[in-house]
Amino acid sequence: MSSAKEAPALNVQMKRNYEFSRRMLDELLTGFTAEEAVARVGDFKPLVWYLGHIAVAEDGWLQLHRGAATLLPKGHSERYTRGSDGAADFSDASLDEMTALLATLRQRMKAAIAEVDAADLERETPVDTFAPLKHCGNAFALICSHNAYHAGQIQLLRRAMGKTATFG
Repeated sequence: MSSAKEAPALNVQMKRNYEFSRRMLDELLTGFTAEEAVARVGDFKPLVWYLGHIAVAEDGWLQLHRGAATLLPKGHSERYTRGSDGAADFSDASLDEMTALLATLRQRMKAAIAEVDAADLERETPVDTFAPLKHCGNAFALICSHNAYHAGQIQLLRRAMGKTATFG
């Protein structure tokens, strides 16, 4: 009998990785006002852009790999997708609406993760999409690292605004 601990179930580990990346984001939002969330500081995009962009990524995974209908409002994907113009005016964006959208997506992601099996992670979407997103397992790993990557950018934005760092 091996003394090594048995690895946690796939879904438990996936949920753990996802939740870790989302808790980092939660901590980073502490102390932002609605006005600060749409403000430009130096070369940084506004906080709402990062949040909207994360919503696009998570919603995309749910659509491509779980067959879910989009939750994003009309025009959201085009405004916040990869390569979109972060230099645009975001003064009409709402921090409350972004955090509510992310909260809803979080619940959908956790429910979807609970249903994933090892075979699902090996499947590819038939949809023509950005190459790293074709493979379900790769796309999920990208979601977790993508959230953490943008958490780092938001941390730098916090510092540029004179806010206390929440980690790092």
